[in-house]
Amino acid sequence: MIQNMEIVKGYVYRLKVNMHQAATFRRWAGMNRFVWNTALALQKRASNEGQSPIFYVEMASFLPHWKKDPFPWLCDGVAETYQQTLRDLDAAWKKCVKEGAGAPRFKKRGRCRESFRFPQGFSFEGNRVKLPKIGWIGFFKSREIIGTPKNITIYERAGRWYMAVCCKVEVPDPVHTSTSVVGLDLGITRFATLSDGTFIEPMNPLRNKEQQLKRLQRQFSRKTKGSNRKRKAALRIARLQEKIANSRKDFLHKISTQLSKTHVEIVMEDLSPSKMSKSAKGTIDTPGRNVKAKSGLNKSILDQGWGAFKTMLAYKMRECGGRVTFVNPAYTSQTCSNCGTVDKANRKSQSLFSCCSCGFQSNADENAAINIFKAGGHPVPAHGGLGISQPVKCE
Repeated sequence: MIQNMEIVKGYVYRLKVNMHQAATFRRWAGMNRFVWNTALALQKRASNEGQSPIFYVEMASFLPHWKKDPFPWLCDGVAETYQQTLRDLDAAWKKCVKEGAGAPRFKKRGRCRESFRFPQGFSFEGNRVKLPKIGWIGFFKSREIIGTPKNITIYERAGRWYMAVCCKVEVPDPVHTSTSVVGLDLGITRFATLSDGTFIEPMNPLRNKEQQLKRLQRQFSRKTKGSNRKRKAALRIARLQEKIANSRKDFLHKISTQLSKTHVEIVMEDLSPSKMSKSAKGTIDTPGRNVKAKSGLNKSILDQGWGAFKTMLAYKMRECGGRVTFVNPAYTSQTCSNCGTVDKANRKSQSLFSCCSCGFQSNADENAAINIFKAGGHPVPAHGGLGISQPVKCE
């Protein structure tokens, strides 16, 4: 008997909005930002006064009163979007209290992503979507929507409006067609190196556009504060940053899809890019060392998008019937894959690994990938040999 698995999929489309619709979206986003800030202020006041927390049900009961007397202009928006905003705030507050996460912060116009969410009241027809109180809006339908749409999030990015559709899909329990198992090492000079000898060259989208970005930022700094020219310069910077982010996302999606379809299991290090890219600046009393070099390394690490790649690879492997095994990253680059000797001196350079004990030499990333493969419980390298480097092209 075939068992079905329910998964959540997201689709993002760019909306074809006119000036009136864009102004309406911007006004609704401002109303939701106001609801968030007002509710957060009440929660913080209750917390400071030692009162019991104000959860979603009680907070949602305030909405009708807000719309009657103090803030009647809230009636121009959609009530369901306010409720979704309060649900998000409630979840963030509970995560702060129970899990020790950072406290929710007030949202400032121009400093946060303008967005709001419709949980119901929408419908699709071809390449159009019907939204409450605004009617039909066209969108660039780059792919078909599969599954049952549960909610729609409208948000602005770099002066353009997008629609993110969250769907639930029932699919048969997948069985992977491959039996290949590999270890994967993430790096800077090579984006990913596999234990079978293949590797993937990095794209470096930020590095490729860095000079153009610096030029636009210099132009922005010379404009008069509050002028239209400064606003247009900021928009040009946002458009370029969006292009960089889209290039990175496209690269990561293609690589993760390719790997998930060709391997039933991928063993990789459980890296934390946020911790790896912390500043080495230090303090006045204890200043850091090699701050400029560490800053450049941090920029390269964040430019690769390792965190997003881990997330993409994990859910795509699950959809294909495979799995990702995460192992401890300690000493994988210092351990000899031939004799097992652990020595910092084994890593002669960024690319060369030469064992001080047995004399084994290999590419440093390949050696680390084999150690990662073994750490996943696989005693024999996936390719049955060492020192065979073949690049993989992303198609």
